[in-house]
Amino acid sequence: MEEDQIKECNRCGELKYLDDFYSYEKVNAKGQIYMYYYPYCIECSKTKATKWKKDNPERFKEIHKGVKDRRREYESIHNQLRNERGDIRKWRMKNPDKIRSYGKKKRIHDITEFQWLKCKEYFGNCCAYCGKDANENWIRILGALKLFDLSKEHVDYNGLNDLSNCIPSCRRCNSRKNVKEFLDWYSHKNKIYSIDRYNKILQWRNADCKKFM
Repeated sequence: MEEDQIKECNRCGELKYLDDFYSYEKVNAKGQIYMYYYPYCIECSKTKATKWKKDNPERFKEIHKGVKDRRREYESIHNQLRNERGDIRKWRMKNPDKIRSYGKKKRIHDITEFQWLKCKEYFGNCCAYCGKDANENWIRILGALKLFDLSKEHVDYNGLNDLSNCIPSCRRCNSRKNVKEFLDWYSHKNKIYSIDRYNKILQWRNADCKKFM
């Protein structure tokens, strides 16, 4: 049984991968270095900060007075040095997915429970990518194993939110695909790739999903 590193957000209560939380290294009393993860997920941390800024405008201005100018000056010098070394161009070439993901908001499918049920039935109540059965979608939380439903996955991240762009996915595949292009990510280079599952996804998107729309 495969286990994933999952943490519950203290604010929204959702279970997310550790990559979805801000973190930094800390040193305990014994001098050992460990990774500390914030109690709120990144999305909730941003929401919380935005609300505080809105509720405390004067305090915000006081705290951040002069910070923008100092930051702008630092970034100007830093970026100039990076450009001289070619670091920015190298980073962009190595991280195209991160560039596409910046500024993206969480996307939610606009489908009915009946449509979602038929979608899962079409794929045999399994992850459309790797074939993991919904009854095997276990995750360890605070020492206890819990069973979770499959996720509604956008095949085309920038596509529609309707049934034609929705397939069931296990939490691991949903996280690993993220905003990647379907044809780039789900290929023979991916160890979970299956030509049969690939064709089934295309058949669902191009024709069979229309039976329930």
